[in-house]
Amino acid sequence: MGGRTYSDFFLEKDGKKSKDIAELGAMRFPPSEETLFHYFYKFGIKTTSGFPDPGKQPTWVSYQHTGQLWSDETTPPKGFENVHNGFVSLVTNGIHSRDGAREFPSSIEMSNLLKKSASDQNSYKQIIAIWQKYLDYFGADSWYSGLRKIFAPNGELATREKIIWTEDDFTRFGTLGIGSGGFGPLYNIGFLYIYRLLVNQLETNQLFVPSGISSLADNLLEGFQKSGGKLVRNTRVLSVKKENGKWTIFSVGGDFGGLDYVIVATSNRSMEISIDGVSVYQPDHSKAATSLDTAEAINRTHMVPSSKFFIRTKKFWEGGKYPRNILSDTRVPQVYTLDYGDPSGSGVVLGQYTWEDASIKTLAITDPEEYLNTLLIPAINEIMEGTPYEDYSSQLVPFTGDVKRDLRLINWETEPYYYGGFTLARPGQDSYIDQMFHDFSKSSDKNTDTHLYIAGDSCSWSGGWIEGALHTGLNAAAAVIFSSGGTFSDKTSNPVKDVAPPIYTYYPKG
Repeated sequence: MGGRTYSDFFLEKDGKKSKDIAELGAMRFPPSEETLFHYFYKFGIKTTSGFPDPGKQPTWVSYQHTGQLWSDETTPPKGFENVHNGFVSLVTNGIHSRDGAREFPSSIEMSNLLKKSASDQNSYKQIIAIWQKYLDYFGADSWYSGLRKIFAPNGELATREKIIWTEDDFTRFGTLGIGSGGFGPLYNIGFLYIYRLLVNQLETNQLFVPSGISSLADNLLEGFQKSGGKLVRNTRVLSVKKENGKWTIFSVGGDFGGLDYVIVATSNRSMEISIDGVSVYQPDHSKAATSLDTAEAINRTHMVPSSKFFIRTKKFWEGGKYPRNILSDTRVPQVYTLDYGDPSGSGVVLGQYTWEDASIKTLAITDPEEYLNTLLIPAINEIMEGTPYEDYSSQLVPFTGDVKRDLRLINWETEPYYYGGFTLARPGQDSYIDQMFHDFSKSSDKNTDTHLYIAGDSCSWSGGWIEGALHTGLNAAAAVIFSSGGTFSDKTSNPVKDVAPPIYTYYPKG
């Protein structure tokens, strides 16, 4: 219950929970996640702006062995001016082809149209047409190749100000972004998948949940149990099979048979590897869980490796003695200091926050203490050598003195039954996401309805974000209601009819 909505609380010496948390999964939450914030308000879950975003809090930026303190988010770090100006122009003013034949409105313009589209049909039609233009042009591009089309000297496109990036600028953007963290590990991800995050403002005004995001899962679970729901914990599901029109869930804790409907809400990798029968195409439709196209999408959609390392320490950064963040082009690209308000004076250092190749590099290190001593501390010493913060690594001391109690390391790629952090589609895989997202729509046709529906952020347009998990979960629930003869109130949108019809053409596929 909760999956990668996973708040791991540090413990005091007496075994009681502290306020300090290692958020092993989802960690920052933008208000544009409207469904998520609906539940935050419903359950009284508080959010703050307490996450120390780079530039908003003093940040040490180190690039090619040269460091600087960055404390003004409105002004980019020295050397990153051209990268910053180009990216701001891209998201603010849009792009156009150098021959004037193509125009692409900016992500901000699209965001504004999205906000209007709920009540304005004309805005709705506009945003669909604009996004189809992006799909047609960038459908086969990676984030890197798309950026090169826009910023390279020989690119087909340009920003309004015709800002050109040098090769060093592309390296800077890959290693440190615009001073917010590097995009390099995601250069191979589809251009559209990353750009969509900007359109949906998932990188904007991100908030912090001091009580831990697991409180969302806890509240949902409490409501489920109060309504008579039965929960079986910590039981590996082995397979789902259909016989005589009924589903059976086979698990190590026993079998659960005679089920009319099943919703599978795991990662797509788990659907493929751990739960036999979900992504295996069955020629006999009466026994099938998914269609051939959906099975193919589950099995082929890219999932990102992701790693995090935490250490609970004293709040050594208080009073401005040390920067709150470190960004570097070393093997430790990001370090954040987190304050959960523990009265004992402790805080949490997030010493690794990586994806893709940057995560894979350290998969062989499975012991948190080894990670601290052989990777994090030497890298910090290298970054801070000759700076006013040379003794930074000496502050990385477990708060209770117990390394097992005060360290956390997770590599989602090697976690049993997860097999990765989250979905980020590669170029040409948008058609797979579309296929998985619309799986619930088969409930409207008795000829295609298998009574098993898939859900989770891996099946959504915002992999790695709770919003995508909620969207697909609600859609799957609506499919059960619709398929079983239930009705929706006049004031409630029926996703099976209102969300299910595909509205875009995706090309290429694969």
